[in-house]
Amino acid sequence: MTILDNIDAILAELKMSRSALERKAGIGRQSVEKWDKSIPRLDMILRVAEVLGVPLSRLLKGTELQTEKAAAPEGDGNADDVILRFLRSLPKERLRGILLALEAPEEVLAALDHEEPRG
Repeated sequence: MTILDNIDAILAELKMSRSALERKAGIGRQSVEKWDKSIPRLDMILRVAEVLGVPLSRLLKGTELQTEKAAAPEGDGNADDVILRFLRSLPKERLRGILLALEAPEEVLAALDHEEPRG
């Protein structure tokens, strides 16, 4: 599932249209439509999560809020942890693209090249 699939599921639950989300979040329709093939910028993900009133992890993982709370002990699962787990789950080429888009320092890209293959 893509982030856009997760957003669409949340929109259906909230009985909100994509166009309403786009207006409230200040994001263009074409940008949102591209999210089925690419990962949106972090600032856009954060804006969408805020507008929809859902945790960031719900957009990234598509989990139900109740399931997420039951699975995570109190105080666990903060946004930084969720983002790191999400980034670690991506194929190396896609992660490299995200890091390049974020203008990551060369040493970060070099560390990615020397990382152990993911299982």
